[in-house]
Amino acid sequence: MAKEFLINKWRLWFRVLDVKGTGQFSREDEAQDEERYAHLSHLNPEQKAEVVEALRRLTDEYYFRGKQGPISEQDFVDMNNEDFKADKGKFEERMKKCFETEYKIFDTNGDGMITKDAFQKAYLGCGHDNLERINKFFQSYNPVDDKVPVKTIADSWVLFTTNEDSSVKDVVREALEAGL
Repeated sequence: MAKEFLINKWRLWFRVLDVKGTGQFSREDEAQDEERYAHLSHLNPEQKAEVVEALRRLTDEYYFRGKQGPISEQDFVDMNNEDFKADKGKFEERMKKCFETEYKIFDTNGDGMITKDAFQKAYLGCGHDNLERINKFFQSYNPVDDKVPVKTIADSWVLFTTNEDSSVKDVVREALEAGL
């Protein structure tokens, strides 16, 4: 069983999904996020179809986990906690695959880097509208030429979703606690 500190971080993570604050994340929420992201990114119909399909596969596997939805915050926490207590190592590998897959979708040119623009579109696309906080979050990765490696961002989310030590610096936790 995960420590309360980690469970609270999973609750913060759920709130990234539940932008409307309804206490649920639904297929409708997912579809709105996909449409908003595709619009912001000016994707042509073929690109949009590819991105939407990739995001749906990701969401089905890592967020809904086979459930039809909607899922509540408690459902989300329970699913993570069950996986975590069953096998911490597998849970960490699952989170690594989740976030590498997710941020590769936003790596629009495939160079292994996330630009500031792509980072902004990813978060704005999910309904987070505070550009100042999004930019502050991006800056916490110490970008070079307004780019951050996908691996760096993915690793930060793995740390956030798996680390139980509150003394470890966690840029994701800091951003979410600041109200991203």
